Amino acid sequence: MENKLLIDNANTVFEKKDDKYFGYKSSFGDIVIGGAYSYRFVVHYAKTNQDVVIIPGDVNTVTTPVCTTIEERLWQSEKRPCPP
Repeated sequence: MENKLLIDNANTVFEKKDDKYFGYKSSFGDIVIGGAYSYRFVVHYAKTNQDVVIIPGDVNTVTTPVCTTIEERLWQSEKRPCPP
């Protein structure tokens, strides 16, 4: 249930299949839904945009940046609130 909430509230979602990441959802319209992207692109995109979620091969696991705000852009898989 928590993963569904993360995905529903994300601006952009990528889903990993084999060695590619596919655009799953984009609130900005800058990702082609169903388009294939490299790991390098996805990591760069997650570091430079807010609320990006990555679904690894196992749909029960979701990887999401902890904080992707203008002030502090982090790429960590552990959950920790953004600094005030």
